[in-house]
Amino acid sequence: EALDLGLVVPPIRIRDSMALEPDEYSFKIRGIEVGRAKLKLGYYMCLNTGNVARDKELVGERTRDPAFGMDAIWIPEEKRMEAERAGYAVIDPPTIIATHITEIIKRHAAKILTRQEVSAILNKIKETNPVVVDEVLSGDYKFSYGEIEGILCNLLEEQVSIRNMVTILETLANFAPITKNPYLLTEKVRQALGAQICLQYADENRVLHVLRMSQELSELILEHKVEAPGQKPNVAFDIATGRKYIEAVSSAIASVRDRNYLPIVLCVDEVRQLVKASTERELPSLIVISIGELMSAGNEIKVETLGDINV
Repeated sequence: EALDLGLVVPPIRIRDSMALEPDEYSFKIRGIEVGRAKLKLGYYMCLNTGNVARDKELVGERTRDPAFGMDAIWIPEEKRMEAERAGYAVIDPPTIIATHITEIIKRHAAKILTRQEVSAILNKIKETNPVVVDEVLSGDYKFSYGEIEGILCNLLEEQVSIRNMVTILETLANFAPITKNPYLLTEKVRQALGAQICLQYADENRVLHVLRMSQELSELILEHKVEAPGQKPNVAFDIATGRKYIEAVSSAIASVRDRNYLPIVLCVDEVRQLVKASTERELPSLIVISIGELMSAGNEIKVETLGDINV
């Protein structure tokens, strides 16, 4: 099944394992475990998503939803109707596993993509858009499957869908005479997909609620940019500055979360990748978009600034 991310998932093999308990399952990608959880057969997992009145709360064995880490409880089959009436989201074991595997595929999409997969995607595009595929694979500035795979993986790592492959390939063809740096090309592709990226995070009124990276902080980040050949650009702050920087971003995010907004950082094009790379360890799910991506979305998107990030 092709997920929202535009990735065709390879066949999933199911095996018994003596290393697991009878009620346990584990997911592996290329032999490395990426997820593990337990099920209680004959029981349902109940999530209180805020719709359950205090006096209607049920008592059950406490657990956590494996896909999103939310608090949950197990209840026996005979209490299912009662839980639904009380307002719980009631989930059966097959749905728990299906949701968990879908989230794992989304999170690890970049590890699932291979050169073979890239070749299959390009062959499919070639049926309707042969010119752009030929230009990218055989033109004056031709790309290898590995180079295209690297750029697609960069997009997937930040949950950017690669469904719009024609736009991605056209952008690579346009900028290949200027640069073959995969990280610069990834940013150019993101800008071409600006409307898609911004709509992914905008609310139902197409309003994007953002935290702005201040000019002073953007300049400080650029001053500390480090770039080794073949490696993703990053930021090398001294320990004290690095701590202040992460604290500033974290507290800005916390204030936005308290107001029930998704934390999205908006910054100038030159630092977008650096902000993402420098916050990845402490704040892995932070969404960082650039002004170029926003400009590319045009009138599709309105912006509301929730605050500035400064040190």
